[in-house]
Amino acid sequence: MRPDPGTDGAQTVDDSERVVIEAKGLQTHFPVKTGVIASLLGAKPQVVRALDGVDLAVHEREVVGLVGESGCGKSTLGMTLVRLYEPTDGLISFLGEDVTRAKGGELKTYRRRVQVIFQDPYGSLNPRLTVGEIVAEPLRIHRQGNAHERAEGVAAALGRVRIPAAEYVDRYPHELSGGQRQRVAIARAIVVQPDFIVADEPVSMLDVSVRAGVLDLLEEFSDELGLAVLYVSHDVATVRYICDRVAVMYLGVFVEWGDTSSVTAQPAHPYTQKLMAAVPDADPASRRQRVELSGDVPSPIDIPSGCRFRTRCPHAMDICAEQTPEWREINPGQYVACHLY
Repeated sequence: MRPDPGTDGAQTVDDSERVVIEAKGLQTHFPVKTGVIASLLGAKPQVVRALDGVDLAVHEREVVGLVGESGCGKSTLGMTLVRLYEPTDGLISFLGEDVTRAKGGELKTYRRRVQVIFQDPYGSLNPRLTVGEIVAEPLRIHRQGNAHERAEGVAAALGRVRIPAAEYVDRYPHELSGGQRQRVAIARAIVVQPDFIVADEPVSMLDVSVRAGVLDLLEEFSDELGLAVLYVSHDVATVRYICDRVAVMYLGVFVEWGDTSSVTAQPAHPYTQKLMAAVPDADPASRRQRVELSGDVPSPIDIPSGCRFRTRCPHAMDICAEQTPEWREINPGQYVACHLY
């Protein structure tokens, strides 16, 4: 076992699996439009610090979960890693090569090897295309194979997601259920044989009855195809079900992460404790410690000094406003950034 590169020893993984994608000090800031009058008066330009210095490494055959409240930067991290958003600062490394500022053909090649499964199975599929055309589109864009080879690739990808190609290739999205649409979206992502997939809330809009099937597919592809998967979700229960490791995100940074079993069973950061306490427990005898938070999430335009969570934390101390907490290993494979430790 060794620490992941780029994380100052804060992640431990199996030595046998290579790092597929890695981020170091990754930042993504979005400028805020300033009115004409404010500009004339010399107002200082403002930025939304959506992602504000993240280190992360995802290995082949690994599913890493990313949890946190809406607006904490989860999706921004995923979209930045695949270069749908441009990073403001930091490094993105793919299989050891720097792709942070890749352009033109180099960027197109990179985007073939990294794919996204979007949240909305109703909005992410073109309603004017058939299922066969939707799944074949990445092959056409990246000029892979002739018409016959593309048809074979589409049939194989649909078969992997348990969609019979002969029965569905000529159907349109409106003829499919939500679960079938998301399976088609997964087939579209894997048809070009990527190395890394961002699954951005892939089951949040699906019925509970079909969620497990979609999650099982992601886990299967990670194991059998060697895919590295970043699974973005606000649903801790699904993260616990599918992920090997999990990172907890708050206001653009990580506050806790490590092995999923450790983080979900023994959460250390007050914010993580709050998230875990919100997960339904089937055991009627279970008595969880309630964690009460005060106030609202601060604006990403005006980040609190020191610990970003201190304005809501029930354990806030003077040092929390003065110093940014350092990472500490509190259990094997579990790390937290909090002055309580």
